[in-house]
Amino acid sequence: MNANVMKGILRFWMLLLICRLSSYSVAQDFPNHLGQELFIDLSSQELETVLQRKKTLGFIFSDEFQPILQAGKRNLEWNTYINSQRTQNSLILHPENSESGIPMSDPLEYSKTGILTNFKSWSQNAPFTMRGIILTGGDLNSLPQIADEIYLRWARNLDREYQLAQRWILLAPFMRQLKAERARDVRGYAFLKTFPDLNKVFANWTSLNTEERTQLKNALIGQCLNSRKSFSACTTELEALLTQRKNPSSFYVKYEDSAFRIWKSFYEIQNSRTDVIWKPQNMNFMTLPFARNATDRATQWIKNSIEQFWQLNEWHLILREVPASSKYIHVDFIPNANAHVDRIGGNKIVLDQNRSLDDPSQSWILAHEFGHTLGFPDCYLEFFDEEKQMIVAYQIHLDNIMCSRAGRMQNVHYDYLKHKYFKN
Repeated sequence: MNANVMKGILRFWMLLLICRLSSYSVAQDFPNHLGQELFIDLSSQELETVLQRKKTLGFIFSDEFQPILQAGKRNLEWNTYINSQRTQNSLILHPENSESGIPMSDPLEYSKTGILTNFKSWSQNAPFTMRGIILTGGDLNSLPQIADEIYLRWARNLDREYQLAQRWILLAPFMRQLKAERARDVRGYAFLKTFPDLNKVFANWTSLNTEERTQLKNALIGQCLNSRKSFSACTTELEALLTQRKNPSSFYVKYEDSAFRIWKSFYEIQNSRTDVIWKPQNMNFMTLPFARNATDRATQWIKNSIEQFWQLNEWHLILREVPASSKYIHVDFIPNANAHVDRIGGNKIVLDQNRSLDDPSQSWILAHEFGHTLGFPDCYLEFFDEEKQMIVAYQIHLDNIMCSRAGRMQNVHYDYLKHKYFKN
């Protein structure tokens, strides 16, 4: 073969390899792809830790958010001092047990413009004493001279904008991926599935009121987006059909399968393990090994936390302790780490060493990450809506451990585990 041809072929494969490695790095670094899991209900304090770690790695972001970051940090510091002076009824900005989740019906929606506008409004309208302490460098070792409920309302409002500003900063470099994630928005599919007889609804299309037709059209367009068509293409196609005075049943059927595949992708096991034991002799017990941690306390905490969350009725997951080894599921505690796994179906779970084992949320985080080692994906979603120019986020099921902090193991997990791991 001609030497120049050989060089050309080698150059092609080298470029292809570089592109593959580059795309892998992006995917690994994109929060929703498990490289660094960024739960959508992280508090401002938790996001502070993530952002600080990014800064130490040379992360650069726009100066326009700097006033919010400074105010938000002072707000938290002042709140810490205020509570240090109280013997009871602490004024908590983000109560651990107040999480009600972020449902599909009421998603989190935020934009850079909205965050900056809300902060400007806070800066102009918050009580004078709070503005003096937080915005103009007043003494943080002082108490607010206003009623507790007024202080809490304004402090929580600021903390909310601080939380969203940090989230926007962390996600802004991944806008391309966030735009692509919109194709996984399953709200349209979920809404349409609430109707027991859609054919009857579509047959009576002309008798529906404007609000009902608008809701159905939005859901149909959303389901069309799951096929990775653009918003304009989906809208044009549906409107053309309706203009011909046809009901939209054919449009629904055309895109139902692609929407269902997206829906199912939030639940089904993606990469299965080979070290799971689940046999008919012990129908109610599935066992698998996990590597002993550096301390007995940590080892026992890992076992108890996972087994507590991964049980359903009479069925239990049992962890069998084995000597430390990267060949088995193991937990690495790293200071200020953002919780993540090496890959879905992998062995390595990383947790923040600075978070106490006595913190109940740490147990849920471990159990959630463990779900990834079993092969389960996340069932929450965050994406950029180009029509609204906003980031949208929600948890598909608030009672599902892979979706929400309030979640536990569900029947859907049992069914997929049995399908993949039960051996007759």
